[in-house]
Amino acid sequence: MMNNAALPNKHDPFFSKRLSDLLLAVIDAPVTVVEAPAGYGKTTALNYLEEQYKPRADVFWFTGVKEDQERSWEQFCQTVSRFDLASGELLLKVGRPNRVNSRQIGRIIRGLTCEKETILLLDNFQVWQAKLDAAIISALLHPACEKLHIVIATQYFSVPDSLSSSLYSINRISKKDLALTALDIRDYFRTCCPEITLNDAVEIYHSTEGWPVAVALSLRGCDQRGVPRGDRGICRLLDEVFFDRLSPQEQELLLPFALFDAVTERQLLLVFPDTPPSVIRELIRRSPLIRFDPSAGVYYPHVLLQEFLRSRLDNAPAQLKTSIYLEAGKRHLERGDQVRAITCFYAVKAYENILALPLVNLCFAKIGDVPFETVAREMIENCPAEVFSKHFISLLRLAYFLFASMDFAGYDAAMKLALQIAQQSGDQTMLGEWMVMDAFSAYPDARAMGQKWKKAYEALQRPCKVISPQEPFMFGCQSMWYMFYARPGQGDQIGRDLQEGLVYYNKLTDGHAGGADILYKGELASMRGQYDEAQTLAHQAGYMSQLASQPTVSFGAALLLGRIAISRQDIRGLEEAIEYLENKAASYPFMQGSAMNRYMLDISRTMLRSMMLELNRIPAWALMGPQEKESLGIAGLMTLHAYVTYIIFQRKFEEALGFIEAMLSQDKRISNQVSEYYAQIGIAVCNMVLFRRSKAILALDRAMEISTPDSLISIFVHHRNILKILMTSNDLKKKHGAFIAKVMSVKKEFLGTSFLKIESLEPEDELPESLTNREMEVALLAAKGLRNHEIAKRICISEQTVKNHLRTVFEKLSIDRRAKLAELLKP
Repeated sequence: MMNNAALPNKHDPFFSKRLSDLLLAVIDAPVTVVEAPAGYGKTTALNYLEEQYKPRADVFWFTGVKEDQERSWEQFCQTVSRFDLASGELLLKVGRPNRVNSRQIGRIIRGLTCEKETILLLDNFQVWQAKLDAAIISALLHPACEKLHIVIATQYFSVPDSLSSSLYSINRISKKDLALTALDIRDYFRTCCPEITLNDAVEIYHSTEGWPVAVALSLRGCDQRGVPRGDRGICRLLDEVFFDRLSPQEQELLLPFALFDAVTERQLLLVFPDTPPSVIRELIRRSPLIRFDPSAGVYYPHVLLQEFLRSRLDNAPAQLKTSIYLEAGKRHLERGDQVRAITCFYAVKAYENILALPLVNLCFAKIGDVPFETVAREMIENCPAEVFSKHFISLLRLAYFLFASMDFAGYDAAMKLALQIAQQSGDQTMLGEWMVMDAFSAYPDARAMGQKWKKAYEALQRPCKVISPQEPFMFGCQSMWYMFYARPGQGDQIGRDLQEGLVYYNKLTDGHAGGADILYKGELASMRGQYDEAQTLAHQAGYMSQLASQPTVSFGAALLLGRIAISRQDIRGLEEAIEYLENKAASYPFMQGSAMNRYMLDISRTMLRSMMLELNRIPAWALMGPQEKESLGIAGLMTLHAYVTYIIFQRKFEEALGFIEAMLSQDKRISNQVSEYYAQIGIAVCNMVLFRRSKAILALDRAMEISTPDSLISIFVHHRNILKILMTSNDLKKKHGAFIAKVMSVKKEFLGTSFLKIESLEPEDELPESLTNREMEVALLAAKGLRNHEIAKRICISEQTVKNHLRTVFEKLSIDRRAKLAELLKP
């Protein structure tokens, strides 16, 4: 609600008896989740909780922040060290969570110990939740030490499906519990406004919707009777009761809080070096919605206050606004957060500050509310040529990102401007760098691209600067076959062209494309149904990609292995592919935390799940219509085929046909040969279901025209059950008889994926069962007939804890008494 120090006693936070009882139950539950949107008083509730339990338990508080994730992890480890030194030091040694160490971290967290009753408060947890693996989430929900009680405060709380049963045993406090009713508001206001009536309280409730922060601000801004003046939102209330009452200097001191999730006094002094620290401390003490953590020396502004201050900052005098955004951008850059630095610089159109950055790994990155390619396009249009001439490599990097987002017109404009600058300078190295990027203009012709890279290397005679080793090869598209297979019947020749061209590309980039040509050959073998050869090449490509630190090829190798395993109906092989995907492809240090890494992982899963018809497990963004989402970029083009599969299985055949036809009309760099190959098969399936046999046969004929020259039988084998009716057509048999015979001769038919479940192959906690170790132990003893006190004595826990465990077991197993438990878990 409010910062306690900012209010007199009569304005102290108010808690209903309902909420107080739930908070006091924390000590009886291993895990409590406080879940509600911003403004419902979660942090204030935790403050109250801390005060209530101080005499009985040690309370330790950690607040998650978006910025400076490395420092945030260190603070978490330090918090743990305060009650379990050994585990805290071990967590710090293991390092920030990633897909490789998540299980190890989960085991450490599950094993946390404490000597006395201890409450670990995890505030602002939604910042961390999306970045934590299921193993870590599971460990937080199942602490082994009975004296440790974990409290998670978050704007939203969701867990993987494999952990959903864990939610039954959680003490949950929702926004309904935190919100104030009209009766609560009347009782709250009567602490200082005894004349308030129930009708007045109802009016306040309707204007605030029971949000505690809004109610508290209303109390400070109401008239002498305790009635608010009209229907005012949070921003209006903050203005009236707090911000407008500050001096202009004090208002300026608070504005930087708009741009940071956590602020130290030192940071404020860097922005305002002439302001005494005592003035800053006193101002913050009087400010609502700012929490101070004395152990870390950090101020945490509430998200509602940040939104309010951001609106005031954006309307501040231009000079002040610019100075604050520029200083904030520098601070974010010091922390290694390039995206937030660009966001600050872009807010004040500081283009040169952006161009001075490395501009690496920004595909799919959001700059505030807009994708980075929007920023790049705006800079090409508005930034003076003389500024670009000082940052020539960055200009070429903008061209790279525009091409990656399929803004080919933007790419052409950037390249034209760069060529003019290079020619005017007379600098041959600038021209050589331009030639490296110009190779993409020949895409998808591998031979032509290779010739351009050869000329670029001859001009430079050294590694280029424009392609960063930390940038995924070819914009992160995980299929070399998808990108480069442009000439039916020349599949092997394209592989040789790609191999020759990458010789020069690798010279220009210190081996940046390691394994890409091998991956192409493996994918081609897979499409031919030559799975043994394809598997060998996939492993070889994966190994080469690891040596080259190349995530694109690593993801591609994992995806190929998964596709091979599905084609063979090989569950173990699919498990290994998923493990490779999670623990190698997605674990490159320079990719951690980037939007690109998350999308590449999602794309891999989407393609595998689509192939297995596990459409309910595909990320929501991949199943949105093109009109509903921003550019997929070249990396995400493959997911369009998953979208087609999805709408076909929704039985929206006309919609699918319309979408496919629209897709085929696109630029051939978007609707390439492989896209048409898949699209024609989709057209054939839809028309067949709609009883348009002639159109279905025409589409299948075109698909076979693409497939036959290189004997690409795999997809036809996969869909043989549904396509074999069409393949009996005399016209098709006359034209493609040998190809059809080869498809039909494959002995082991691809039977579909009904027996495979992709979710079972996701990284799981050590216990895939719905019951935890301790719950299973208690349940088995109860099934043998032991009474509660006997179970408690046997495993050294209290009888009340046994009752709690059994209640949870009954809920998870959907039973209501011990007798049914004995039937389910017979000794």
